[in-house]
Formats: sequence, C-alpha cells, structure tokens
Amino acid sequence: MSTLPSALSESEIDQLAARLAHLVHPDALSLEGVDGLFCALIASPDLVAPSEYLPVILGGDPGDSRAFPDLSDANTTMSLLMRYWNSIVADFERESIHFPYVEEPGVDGIVGRDWARGYLKGTRLAPAGWDDLWNSDTEGQLLSIPLVAGEVDSEWPKEPLTREKRESCCSG
Repeated sequence: MSTLPSALSESEIDQLAARLAHLVHPDALSLEGVDGLFCALIASPDLVAPSEYLPVILGGDPGDSRAFPDLSDANTTMSLLMRYWNSIVADFERESIHFPYVEEPGVDGIVGRDWARGYLKGTRLAPAGWDDLWNSDTEGQLLSIPLVAGEVDSEWPKEPLTREKRESCCSG
C-alpha cells in the first residue's frame, strides 16, 4: 500500500504563494494560477513534463538567473511546487475533488480568474488531449473556465459579482 503525500501546511502554502509573488517575470503565475495549471495537467489525457510547465509557472526559462535570488531559494520553491502538485494528486485520489486555491477579490475583481487562466494554460500544453472535451455538447461546465478567464468576453461580468450573486448562481 502506498502512502499519499500530506498536504502542505498553511504556513507552507503561504510561503509558496509569497515565493511565487516575488518572481520577477511579469508572466509568472501566482499560486492561484499554479493551482489551475496543475489541475489541468493532472487531469490531462496526455502527460506534460516539468520541463514544459516550469517555464509557464516562472514566466520564462527556469535557468534564468533572475528567476530566483539563489540556488537555495530555487530548491525550496521547486520542492514546495512538487509537494503542492503531489497534494493535488492526493486530493483527487482520496476524494475525487480538489478545492482550488483561489484569492479574493481576484484579478479584475473576478474570483477565480487567475485559476481559470492557469487551467487554460495547462490545457494548451497538451491540446490534442483536450479537443474532444472542448468540443463536447455535454461538457457545459467546462465552458465556464474560458468565461471566467476572460477569454469569451473580456468585459464579463458587466458589473461586479457580489458574494450574494455568486452564491445564488452556484446554489442548486
């Protein structure tokens, strides 16, 4: 019997979020974006190697000397990222659900926008595996991801979504 990795502690998640926030490249992902990216990559029908997704996370080449202040920082950040990946895998294996890391108020005031953008970046790293899902008539919920990411209508929503509006839209 294999043991599943434990989730990162709150302080480790905060540490990872802070490390990602301090990456110098403007295209680097936040922890919310990394969560979306990892969810897509883990769910992907095709395997994507770390050498392909690390540049997406860092906003550029992992070997760029500006990515991290020193080797120790790089090693700690990479270790936290891999443990975060493993904790998402463990969530899927244990419960078939992962509660995404989402910051409020969100990019452009849209909660989950960074997550959705990260998810889409993940699907684009293995596009052939996702074509059937994107083109399916029965996968309507999947289409909400590009909407939240701002790719369907960059002006959506026309007015801010209050917590009450979000709850009324999402309650059954």
